[in-house]
Amino acid sequence: MDSNFSAASRSFERFAVLDYAMVQSPNGGEPFRSVVIDIGLGGVQLRSKEQLPVGEICELQIGSEKGKPLVLKGEVRYSKPIPDNGLFSSGFRFLPQNHDERKAIAEYVHSVFMRQSELSPDSEQRRQA
Repeated sequence: MDSNFSAASRSFERFAVLDYAMVQSPNGGEPFRSVVIDIGLGGVQLRSKEQLPVGEICELQIGSEKGKPLVLKGEVRYSKPIPDNGLFSSGFRFLPQNHDERKAIAEYVHSVFMRQSELSPDSEQRRQA
């Protein structure tokens, strides 16, 4: 990851997740598939075969458990090749336009957090207690 965007410099904690997303770049080309690697209230990290223009505003459609994707704008903060695998790592800062979009982000991130806590070894111990 770009040293300018280290975990220490983030405002919000990120949670690891594997989910699909579609990215629509501002140039109007075809949307392309990507994979969400981690997500937080402030943004998301994706892996894709496409390099994105840093500073551009793209539309992200991130998969959702409820079947309706989370759709919002994000600014490309970095997009750099990952050595030896042909993929790019891209970071997006969410740009919610209203309260509903902020709420949708919070609900999605919360669902990721809950899935992680249900899969953790500690959660199994709590259920058995």
